[in-house]
Amino acid sequence: ALAFAPGPAGKPELAGAQAGALHFNLSHSGTRALVGVSPKAAIGVDVEALRPVPDALRIARAHFARAEAEALAALRPEEVDAAFTGLWTRKEAVVKALGAGLSLPLDHLALTLPPAPPRLVAIVGDDPEAWSLHHLEPGPGTVGTAAIRAAGATIARCALPEDWLDRHPR
Repeated sequence: ALAFAPGPAGKPELAGAQAGALHFNLSHSGTRALVGVSPKAAIGVDVEALRPVPDALRIARAHFARAEAEALAALRPEEVDAAFTGLWTRKEAVVKALGAGLSLPLDHLALTLPPAPPRLVAIVGDDPEAWSLHHLEPGPGTVGTAAIRAAGATIARCALPEDWLDRHPR
């Protein structure tokens, strides 16, 4: 059996004899779930459904790094929602890997904007080159990101069948 305890900022982590042996994170949006597991380094994952975000530019100007907000504002209107949502998953995955939750101001980290490959450009108090980010497409109409605090980290993906839960009742 696994034992869990809250980390310093409240993020669940393994406790007891397994403490530090495995890092994990999870996210869900609608019917999609994303689980990240790493044996060596902190990991954060986020998945979001692609949908209209009427206040995307206002949110970006108020909470994102200046360069990110400017890049979003420079896009064609029909590109903003997908770019904002992709950027949001990148930011949230890094913040979740840090275990800080949204207590870390989102303008303390700057990332590339989709459709560019995900990359941490700057982060207050850390080295952006120490991070590996991976773009994920967990299913139709969704976008996701995995962030691992390890340079050059690769990922393996495993998708469960749509009916997996139905075939594995509680």
